[in-house]
Amino acid sequence: MALVEAKVVAVQAVPALLGLLVVVADPLAAEVTLPVVEDVVITPVVEVVVAVEEVEEVVEVVEAVEDTEPLQKSCSSSKIPQSTVQRSRLIRIRQPGGPHVPSAKVKEVEDATVAKKQTMNLSSLSLTTALPRRPGYATLGRPIKLLANYFDILPQPDLQLFRYHIDVVPLPTPMRRRKRAFQLFLEKAPFLSGVYPAAATDYSSTLVSVKKLNLGPQGKTTYEVLYFEPEEAGPREEDPKKFTFQVTYTNTLSVQELMDYLKDVNKAMELPEKASILQVLNIAMARKPNSSPNVASFATRNKFFPVDGQLGELGGGLVALRGYYTSVRTATLRLLLNVNSITAAFYKPGPLFNLMSTFRESLPRGSSFEQRCGKFLKGVRVSVSHLKTENNQLRTKVIAGIEPHGYGANKVQFDWEEKKKKVTVQQYFQERT
Repeated sequence: MALVEAKVVAVQAVPALLGLLVVVADPLAAEVTLPVVEDVVITPVVEVVVAVEEVEEVVEVVEAVEDTEPLQKSCSSSKIPQSTVQRSRLIRIRQPGGPHVPSAKVKEVEDATVAKKQTMNLSSLSLTTALPRRPGYATLGRPIKLLANYFDILPQPDLQLFRYHIDVVPLPTPMRRRKRAFQLFLEKAPFLSGVYPAAATDYSSTLVSVKKLNLGPQGKTTYEVLYFEPEEAGPREEDPKKFTFQVTYTNTLSVQELMDYLKDVNKAMELPEKASILQVLNIAMARKPNSSPNVASFATRNKFFPVDGQLGELGGGLVALRGYYTSVRTATLRLLLNVNSITAAFYKPGPLFNLMSTFRESLPRGSSFEQRCGKFLKGVRVSVSHLKTENNQLRTKVIAGIEPHGYGANKVQFDWEEKKKKVTVQQYFQERT
């Protein structure tokens, strides 16, 4: 019998809408006033990853001090050669180091708002106010400029987003399979032809597009997805996995209404759809990294990890991978994209034997390797060398557990999907050969 080799698939976490949204990737400059009673030096360490159409540019801000010149010297993009940094028509990127000037219009509106609040009389007070008003704002001291990890979002004035509710029966599990089913839905559904990739989803219950979909006179329709894995050429001819998507039109959201609301200093108008617009904008901003094969993502939480990034050894078969988190926020006169750096633990990719050996070495003396390793590996996807797809790609399998010591190939059984019967490992290889 030939030796079967298994490898851990990539890194796995431990349990064109953007064409209408221009992100100015220039750290937001804000002028603040420091107290005169002490010298203050701000020294944050921030790593920002901005996803563009063809390349991800890493900008490191390693020091922020009063003088702008040291800040310019401390900013670098050396991780990617300048010749490979491409400019996209969808996202404008400006290299750090240039002058960062706070918006005069924003400062004017904020100052007017502060002045208005400070002159309010008792008749304007309300028992429904959630938080007490700030009694004053710093006016003395040395004004300095700070750079924050927020970026301007400049939507097209006529941008409308159409929101739809999705029900999937049965609901695909785990999340990896659900994400794959949604991806096939976006690519194959006929009413999305000519629309995708100008459509995005949260891989749960919401679909958003920049064009109204033709769902019939009642504004709803169904589509059956025939499921298959990325390494497979297509769905199985016999008894393929099927997921039924029911799509229902919800409403149309105008981003310009949100911009007008943010520009209304007196807040005379109300915007009941504010939360819904922010939700679909967050879905839109996550479309590109969510659909990238080189990015590991927590699809419903806007957390993304470039898998070709530097891995930090944690020991015991785990590695740390740096990534980023994004969130669309409202601010005075504008929309902002907040980008924060995050770190998460992943299984170390490579031969499964090596992973198990590393894990065993990390266990305290006297620990039960079989029991603890079974829990450690449960749910991990591996590619196996003895199984190939129709297009000659290695098949991936999910580890269900480890059999106790002493169980040989003639005792361990599993369900053989193609034959629709339960066989031992020994019977499987005998019948295949």
